[in-house]
Amino acid sequence: MGIVFDKSAGASFNIGSLVFYNSVVFKSEELKKVFEGSSFGLSFPGGGITFGQINYNSIEELTSSTKFSIQGTLIAMSVEFLQGTTVTGLFVGGGVSTVVGVSGGSGSWSDI
Repeated sequence: MGIVFDKSAGASFNIGSLVFYNSVVFKSEELKKVFEGSSFGLSFPGGGITFGQINYNSIEELTSSTKFSIQGTLIAMSVEFLQGTTVTGLFVGGGVSTVVGVSGGSGSWSDI
């Protein structure tokens, strides 16, 4: 059985990639939160923005998560926010991006 989330909010995800290094900004006006971080992995260089939805159970759990993983394609981006091995939030968005690949990293949350 997969993870079930009971809350969701609109959000955007910006990414800039230099092959092995990514800079990311996740923003939800609805939650009044922004996450900024960096990740390492393997992806095609470039950038992009996707718009979608963050799914979560608790805003406290979500914003205490400092680690994340990214799976990117040309038309969609998936981001898992992690606390240890527990997924506390899942963003899925569509848009145009040249960043195709996978990576993982860390960052921090702040208020908008």
